[in-house]
Amino acid sequence: MTGFYTTGNPAILFDNIEGPNGVWSATNPSQECLQNDVPAGDQTDPMGFFNQALATGNVANFNLVIPNGCEDGEGNCAPINNRYTQFDAFLAREVPRIMTSPAFGTNDAIIVVYDEDERAGGMAPKNGLGQGGHTACAILSPMVIPGDYHGIVYHYSLLRTVQDGFGISEYLGPANDDLAHPAPLRRAGARRRSTGRHARSTAARAAAGGSGRP
Repeated sequence: MTGFYTTGNPAILFDNIEGPNGVWSATNPSQECLQNDVPAGDQTDPMGFFNQALATGNVANFNLVIPNGCEDGEGNCAPINNRYTQFDAFLAREVPRIMTSPAFGTNDAIIVVYDEDERAGGMAPKNGLGQGGHTACAILSPMVIPGDYHGIVYHYSLLRTVQDGFGISEYLGPANDDLAHPAPLRRAGARRRSTGRHARSTAARAAAGGSGRP
């Protein structure tokens, strides 16, 4: 649908998903878009299509789910009017569905990243944000190694973790740097490659759907 920023549908940045020189369009999508960029739902039920797929186990190997603008931690929507409560409610509703899906097995993982940490006052804890630029990332998986982990993990560490999960050794960009330590997960067996499908919530974002099977 129209009104999405690129951050709400990053699939539009990839030609192998949108087609060569493809431009995402709600009214005239490319054939590649129709095949590879799958809405998570519609206006009536923003996560309906994805939840149906979870119930049958018919989901892609890799699913990027971006909540709509009322539930992604950015916007405040009536009647709750609390961005954090709304994001928590989304997780409380969707994560159990993923974990109980026939598609979720011993080699699968749910990765939740919350990156709404900076406001106009800056990232320092003294500005009342309390996080100091910290980006929260939680990984739920039978492959998680219990215990404390004191390494530095950032965005490209997450990318490297996902690539490792799919057995992709040619790391993209800074994911190949020494600082990009992968998350502490047990190695899974040989996995199929990602289908490249991307689930996006189609409820309207303010001003403009995670689960992963690495």
